Amino acid sequence: MMSLKVLFVVILSFALTICRPAPDKGPWDVLGDLINKIPTVPAIPSIPAIPTIPQFPTFPTSPANPGFPTFPSNLPTVPTFPNNPTIPEFTTPKMPSFHDFFPTLPWPFGR
Repeated sequence: MMSLKVLFVVILSFALTICRPAPDKGPWDVLGDLINKIPTVPAIPSIPAIPTIPQFPTFPTSPANPGFPTFPSNLPTVPTFPNNPTIPEFTTPKMPSFHDFFPTLPWPFGR
């Protein structure tokens, strides 16, 4: 609290030395004159508005299903493929064994 009083006295004395008020001005007038001498900051230009996103075209709705749009009937169809039995099933490759590397040697570690 004491520091606020000291700060106020310093500001007021600074204002009195700069402004040199007329005899009929009080300390608040001096402080107001000092504040009025502070240059104003130019206004920040406003941010331009975000452009609106164009809406998607609306399709006419089907009378049978009002919430579902009706699409043109001339759209290409997706081809369907039958199950192809010629594709082999995926099998995990066999881990090579000792006999694959050394076919003539007996297995030294038992069966």
